[in-house]
Amino acid sequence: MRRLLTEEHYLELAHYWKEKGDEKKYREILEKWVTKLSQERKEDDYFPSNAEGDVLHKLLELYTRQKDDRNTHRIL
Repeated sequence: MRRLLTEEHYLELAHYWKEKGDEKKYREILEKWVTKLSQERKEDDYFPSNAEGDVLHKLLELYTRQKDDRNTHRIL
């Protein structure tokens, strides 16, 4: 986990767990990126766009599919 520096690193590890069929670990890794973003947030409240293929987009898809409204709204 210490070597996860970029969004791409988190996506690679999350994809690994998804391929293994471990959706819990998949979601956990994606959530860790969101936590990192929140902790590193600058005063201008900048967050990367929610482009297709990024961590926030994947979490949005996951929570929407699970009908988890609370987390869907949190990610939005």
